[in-house]
Amino acid sequence: MRIRICKALTISDSAAPAGGIHADNLEILYITKGRARFQWAGHCLELHAPAVFLIAPSTPHVLESLDPEIGCIFLELSEADDPFLTTANIDRWNLLQAAAIDDARAPFAGEIERSLQYVHRLFLTREVRPNDELEQVCLLELNKIIRLIAHILRYSSLEGGPCARSQNKWSPQETIDILIDFMEWRYSDDLTLDMLAELVHLNPSYLVRIFKKHTGRTPFEYLQTLRLKAAVSYLLRSELPLRVIAEKTGFNSIHYFCRLFRKTYGDSPIRWRDKQAELAAEN
Repeated sequence: MRIRICKALTISDSAAPAGGIHADNLEILYITKGRARFQWAGHCLELHAPAVFLIAPSTPHVLESLDPEIGCIFLELSEADDPFLTTANIDRWNLLQAAAIDDARAPFAGEIERSLQYVHRLFLTREVRPNDELEQVCLLELNKIIRLIAHILRYSSLEGGPCARSQNKWSPQETIDILIDFMEWRYSDDLTLDMLAELVHLNPSYLVRIFKKHTGRTPFEYLQTLRLKAAVSYLLRSELPLRVIAEKTGFNSIHYFCRLFRKTYGDSPIRWRDKQAELAAEN
């Protein structure tokens, strides 16, 4: 895969629609701002940003602004021969852009957008060259995007939500591993039990039971442990104030953070930090 073009543009409602057809190249269109109408291969969607569309080679497409102005980023990719990128999968993904983003899909959709923004920022440096390290970084991000899209499609339906929770095909241990990986990745986010349940397609109460059976803790006891360990790292290795540490580690309340920290470590975060500094000085 090669990146031919990576550009940002704005389209006003008074301008001619953008679009066309690319005979041999895959296009990724990321609408970053405003309300737009997008048409491709007989389909038409009207939606608000953000939205990410894939456009298969030889697909006529038109993008119009329904606001005074919309913003977007587009990439043209040559040699994009990933077997997942069939026209059927591309159409399914594009149609999904009109559906509300559920809690389980939101982290993955957000990561797709962040990767596209990152690739565009690298191209703005004008230092991305064919076959160099920065191009390889960009291609890794784009391959990540394709895999995330494949994951979302695997567990989503065009009716606007995840597959039925009864469709969980994993063993209990595989389910626990998926949940742990997800929490370790997103521990600082405002995670909910419903979000975790949607992720693995299980009833929330059943999820809690199997998680506790296999780990000895509930999901949120495990999540609290992750957050406290992250807080300990910040306390030991930075001079950040408690308020910032609490925010960075997913605690919505500094008072709750301090109370849980004292319960776990036997001291307030400030006093614990001071004691650790004293021990380090002695050594």
